[in-house]
Amino acid sequence: MDQQSPKTRLSVVVRLKNAQDHEAWTGFTAIYEPLILRLLQRNGLQEFDARDVCQQVLAAVAKDIEQWQPDGRDGSFRRWLFRIAQNRAIKFLGRKKEAAGSRWKRRTSGGGTNPGRARVDFGVV
Repeated sequence: MDQQSPKTRLSVVVRLKNAQDHEAWTGFTAIYEPLILRLLQRNGLQEFDARDVCQQVLAAVAKDIEQWQPDGRDGSFRRWLFRIAQNRAIKFLGRKKEAAGSRWKRRTSGGGTNPGRARVDFGVV
């Protein structure tokens, strides 16, 4: 976890459970959006993709914040939040890799106009 970022206040997390508390959500995103973006970029996402996935993370937090319970240890909210971010990054990179493999397979799997060309099928890269 980032040593330079402020400690999460439980009162802010509790306020996030009220989706209409715009002040809490504004404060939360001001603190955590840069941290989430950094984490996503460290996990291999380009800036544009990291911003897209960050929005997915924030939407997941808004949806699931009611279920979050502190575990009594320091950083339990951040661990929960960063786990969501890492899972979204893994899912995104997996889909991207799968899509790239599918494109490669289509380009190399015969049926083209050159009958003398060998068919190559590498599958998912």
